[in-house]
Amino acid sequence: MSKVLPFPQRAEAMGLIVGENECFRYDDQIGSVIYKHLQSKDGCDTSLYGVWTKPPIVEDSEFKYVGFVSELYQFEGNEVMNEKIRASISESGIPIFREFVYLNPIRTRMSNEILVQNQKTIPKIGDVFPQVIVKNTYDGSGAREFLFGFSILENNSRIMGFGFQNKLGKIRQVHNVHSRTSFSSPISKYVEFFSSNILQIIEANFNTEVTEDHLISVFDMLEEVGKKRRVEVSNYLGEMCKESGGKVNAWNLFLAITFFSTIERNVNIKSLLNDIAEKVLVIPVEIQNVLNTLNK
Repeated sequence: MSKVLPFPQRAEAMGLIVGENECFRYDDQIGSVIYKHLQSKDGCDTSLYGVWTKPPIVEDSEFKYVGFVSELYQFEGNEVMNEKIRASISESGIPIFREFVYLNPIRTRMSNEILVQNQKTIPKIGDVFPQVIVKNTYDGSGAREFLFGFSILENNSRIMGFGFQNKLGKIRQVHNVHSRTSFSSPISKYVEFFSSNILQIIEANFNTEVTEDHLISVFDMLEEVGKKRRVEVSNYLGEMCKESGGKVNAWNLFLAITFFSTIERNVNIKSLLNDIAEKVLVIPVEIQNVLNTLNK
C-alpha cells in the first residue's frame, strides 16, 4: 500500500482552500465548511481536524463547531459531487427535470433528489418521475451515497419523493483515503428500466392488502421516530382509505409515510421515514433481480 499524504498536503486536491494556521475551507451555494487541525490543551498535535459549518455565504452568519474527522478523511464538496452525477445523467441523454436539496440542522449531511425527465402518467396518481439521490457528509458520520427512487407530482407540485435504501441496493463510498470503490453504476440503463416498470411496481402494491398485524407493526416503527409521526400518518391514511371502507393496501400505506418524509427538512428523520416506507413497499421479484444486476 502506497504511503498516504497528510490531510494538509491533500487539501487543495480535494477542493479545499488552504488558509493560515492549518485551516482549510470550502464554499458553495449549499453551505460552507472549515477544517482546522486540532491540538491538545498543552499544545501537542493530534491527528484530528475540527469541523465548522455555516449556511451559504451570508454576512451575519457565523461558523459553528460540529465535530471532527481523522487525518484519513477524504473530503468532497456537496456541489462537486452533485456536478459529477449531473454530468453522468447528461451523458446518458436524459434531461434533468428538477432538484430538491435537503440538509440536516448542522449542515453536515446533504441529500439531493434529482428528478429526470422520463415520467409515466398514471391515472389517479399523477406523474411519476425516476429520481437519482445523491448523499454526502462533511463530518465522517456517513458515506457518499448514490441511490435511485421515484417522485410523484400532481399539477406540477411534488406530493411524494422516495429513495430506495436497501431493497434495490445502493452505491456507497466511504470518506476515507483508502476507499477503493467508485460511482460506476450504469445510471442511464437503470433509470430507463426503472421508469418503464414503475406501473408494474405500483399495481403490485395496489393489489397487496395490509393485514391489521402488519399495520400495527408499521405504526410501532413510526412511534419510535416520534408519537406525532404515528398520529400524522394514521390520520392521513384514514382519509386516503375512506373510499375503500377503511381497507389499506400497501401503496396507500407507503404513500402516507412518504408524504411526511417528502416535507421533512431534517435529513436524518427523513431517512428514518424512508426506511420504514421501503419496508412497506412490495417490489416484484423479477424487477428486483434486474435492478440489482444493473447496480453491480
